[in-house]
Amino acid sequence: MSISLVSLDMAGTTVDEGGLVYDVLQATVEEATGSPAPADLLARWTGTDKREALVGLVGALEGEDADAARIDELYAEFSRRLDDAYATASVGVFPGVRSAIERLRAAGIKVGLQTGYRREVALHLLDAVGWQVGRDVDALATSEDVPASRPAPFLVFRNMVDTGVADVRRVLVAGDTPNDLGAGVNAGAGFVVGVLTGASDAATLGATGTRTCSRASRSFPRSWPRPAHCPPRTAVASIGVSADTRILGLPPEYLCGVVFDPVGPVAPAG
Repeated sequence: MSISLVSLDMAGTTVDEGGLVYDVLQATVEEATGSPAPADLLARWTGTDKREALVGLVGALEGEDADAARIDELYAEFSRRLDDAYATASVGVFPGVRSAIERLRAAGIKVGLQTGYRREVALHLLDAVGWQVGRDVDALATSEDVPASRPAPFLVFRNMVDTGVADVRRVLVAGDTPNDLGAGVNAGAGFVVGVLTGASDAATLGATGTRTCSRASRSFPRSWPRPAHCPPRTAVASIGVSADTRILGLPPEYLCGVVFDPVGPVAPAG
């Protein structure tokens, strides 16, 4: 079955912002709680709505839920710090992604971006890399557009609504965190692919789903030999290959091609 929509995460998957968002999130939480945030705890909240991440992180570090007013204050502080960080940061697109998206759209495949950021931040990142919705990509879904963030499937569904794609089996979802992949699995996407340019390594991504690679050989006919950093349960593949159109020949160091069958829900973080 061919792909009609590629639904891509932003920071860490398509947009290279150096991981600033998680540095700012960690600093905000640690100052608010007076406690260090362990890496494994932070990792559970990568790819999610940042307000939801603050709720989860503060609750875990303090042993009780923070009230809504405090979370509002922390979210405002986090947003201010992130805006300041992005104002001076070097933000770009990962190598190969810009041309890959151009090839996809030229082939008639829609490309949607999705993110746990609020819309203002997402648009700032698009401006920084010279992209416009409608000109360079077909849709943008942000945390403000959905009732719940990843691993809930709603960002994927929002991309589908905005691009007019009705068959989730024709959707490829790609991201750099387990929550990104969880959203694709929970949406029932025909293809879910993990990339290695962001927050998670191949072993972490490979632990996300109950089955991996069962369709890699027939869905991704132009695959590369497995590099050493990819564990045995993963397959290395081009991110955007459909049954009838071979697209997006990204280099193997870009992704580990963690390909999941959409079987079984992925539990939310926390």
